[in-house]
Amino acid sequence: MYVLGGTLGEFLVPLIVTLHFLINKNLYGTGFGLWWTSTAFWSISVYSRDAQVQLLPLITGNSESHDWTYILGHLGILHKDLLVGNIFLGISICFFVSALIIFVIDFQRELRKTQNIR
Repeated sequence: MYVLGGTLGEFLVPLIVTLHFLINKNLYGTGFGLWWTSTAFWSISVYSRDAQVQLLPLITGNSESHDWTYILGHLGILHKDLLVGNIFLGISICFFVSALIIFVIDFQRELRKTQNIR
């Protein structure tokens, strides 16, 4: 759990915000939450794809503290870091496209409201 903590926090916070807005039927807020979640998964995808080559600078400066090298290594799939990263990238793209769709729907709904007022 300690190693997964950073990654979990990175996507759980925006996901919880998204669910809050979804439950409260706030369409714009839901779109924002989905966009935020997409950026979190994009970041995770970049970091997980770096697990083998370790080219990204780490805050600690210690390559042994690379979360995804540790996680994928212990799962025995370090050699699949690009696949894992691309899966996270795909998830990111799905959240991003969903956010765009929701923003368009919300914009159209608001536009109809203002046209009905006039």
